[in-house]
Amino acid sequence: MLVRPPSYFPAVAARALANYYRAVADASPIPILVYNIPKYTHVQLPPELLQELSTHTRVVGVKDSSGDLKNLAAYREAAPDWAVFVGSGSLLLGALELECDGGIVATACFAARLCADLLAAYRSGDRAAALALQDRIGPLDKAIVGKLGPAGVKAAMDAVGLYGGPTRPPLAPLSEAERERVALLVRGD
Repeated sequence: MLVRPPSYFPAVAARALANYYRAVADASPIPILVYNIPKYTHVQLPPELLQELSTHTRVVGVKDSSGDLKNLAAYREAAPDWAVFVGSGSLLLGALELECDGGIVATACFAARLCADLLAAYRSGDRAAALALQDRIGPLDKAIVGKLGPAGVKAAMDAVGLYGGPTRPPLAPLSEAERERVALLVRGD
């Protein structure tokens, strides 16, 4: 389960964050992943927090959606025994090169084969193939996930024959022109 930090008061002290994550993990029947997503929470989780939490048996890793490979590298170093995942399809290969475990990326909702093939190419030592796949995933991530958000991801899923469905309020649906552009992007036109 992904657990983002409380963000109503963004200036939460590191001690309070550690206590919060411990309390959630203690109450959870399943393992949790710490979720760093400062774009929306306005809270940047420090690597030292991860190091401290790595001793809890039900806190098993982190998903970093900061968009910063230096931050991801600091997380990998702080918690070497944890699962460390990147949250951006644009950084998937970079994360693997930092010895992260993979990604939990929205791009995989509509381009799962590309993401899985990148991982397989990297693991087999074929960096050229992995780089070529990253060069295809990155623009999809930026144009669809980054610019259009959940509505773009849903439209991309619809375009590849999956069910993305409508957005939930208060999110607005894409215009027909935007949906057509998304369809062109996922087809590679």
